[in-house]
Amino acid sequence: MIDVVHTKQGKSFMGLVSYLLEGEKGHENPDRVAWTATRNLATGRPRMAARVMAATAMDQGRLKHEAGVSNRGRKSNNHVLHYTLSPEAELGRKLTREEWMEAIDGSLAAIGEKAGQKGGRKGKKGRTAVRDQFANEHQVLIVGHQDTDELHVHIVVNRVHPEHGVMLPSSDDFLKLSRWAQKFQSQHGDRSTPQREINNEQRDKGQKVYADKRKPRDVFELEEHARDNRPDALQLQAEQHKKDAALARKSAETRQRCRDEWKVLEADHRGQLRTLEEGTTKEINTQARAIQEQFDPRRKDLHQRQQIDVGAFERKEDTLLGKAANALKSLVSLSGGANVLWSQGARIEAFEKKQRREKLELEREERRLKREAKARIQAKMRSQKIQIGHSYRLKRVETILRHQMEKAAVRADWNTRITERKAAWEQLEREFAARPPEKQYGRQTVHAGEATKGHVESAEPVIEEIQRSKSLKERRKRNEERERGDDGIVR
Repeated sequence: MIDVVHTKQGKSFMGLVSYLLEGEKGHENPDRVAWTATRNLATGRPRMAARVMAATAMDQGRLKHEAGVSNRGRKSNNHVLHYTLSPEAELGRKLTREEWMEAIDGSLAAIGEKAGQKGGRKGKKGRTAVRDQFANEHQVLIVGHQDTDELHVHIVVNRVHPEHGVMLPSSDDFLKLSRWAQKFQSQHGDRSTPQREINNEQRDKGQKVYADKRKPRDVFELEEHARDNRPDALQLQAEQHKKDAALARKSAETRQRCRDEWKVLEADHRGQLRTLEEGTTKEINTQARAIQEQFDPRRKDLHQRQQIDVGAFERKEDTLLGKAANALKSLVSLSGGANVLWSQGARIEAFEKKQRREKLELEREERRLKREAKARIQAKMRSQKIQIGHSYRLKRVETILRHQMEKAAVRADWNTRITERKAAWEQLEREFAARPPEKQYGRQTVHAGEATKGHVESAEPVIEEIQRSKSLKERRKRNEERERGDDGIVR
């Protein structure tokens, strides 16, 4: 439904409004303004509306403070949101004033977001929107232009909310307007836009859709004018479109390659860290097993010695002299108190306590060696992790610089393409103006050979179609003049 949908952000309300009202500096055309309107503003005067919106944007801090809204977070001075609607081009008919207002208000209601949790990248938790906020709540200036074949409107939105000062969320504006445009066209038009429906269907499936780069307004108007008058312009248009499509594919391939390189770089970094951690764990386990095997003979010797001591202790307990010897050993090793002198149970407890202490000392020594080995391996892992991180950051910086250069080259190619396209159409205009009148539209007034006759006959259907198109436009223009009121507005 929308022939032109694009959103841009800026900082100057007065500069944009002056351009919309007067035109480009040096090429002023105040007659191009058909009508103006405002939303959520106490004035209907465009320049005064621009001043009010600028004052509201400058007062953002106070508005937030009075509304109890935190002033922390990322700051932005892009308070101006600007987009254009030209629905008549696709609907193929003039819109009434009510339909225009419905289109404008519907597009404003489509830009913004609802309260709730927003998704984050890579499975991370996203931010939480605390309120419903859409563009129809903000200050809006609408300027209708009649300087082209079809009436179109420019919509200027103050992104700073006039009540609580929060900036209008403006992510995916193009996609939101595209879906709204498809719905509006289905309700108000007999024709559809298949490419828009295909693109939105692909987006619903999670696929990425890349739109062709927009043409400048002057080139668009040159193409429209030429296409309405001359069949030779169709060939030039096809050639230029083919070149644009090739460059658009190149741009899309560059963007996709950059994304793929980032995925490979990050996957490689994560893989190196994962390999390092797995290798560290494996090395720690290997060292622990080696230390354990080193202590196995000592544990076996201790066990055998303690078994011998148990037998000797039990034999000594059969005689009075042996009991005295066991008690003396307990006192010397500090394994029991003075009651070992007359209590057999105390002597047995002291003997077992001495054996448990020997086992514990051996286990403590084994655990100490394992801890030291683990600490050495982990220190080495941290050093290697620092090296991996340093290497990753270097590759990341190199990748960013390379991608910036590639994207700059693509932008330069587009600038060159735009210049070449404009020059080609201007050259066609000059060649057309230099032709004799009888040859401007492919007609011949002199006798021609068989080949020339065949060329003229093949061009006749195209010429008849052009004449019918011109007749239809003239009829539509006469109807419009009959319907236009005294104030210049189509009712």
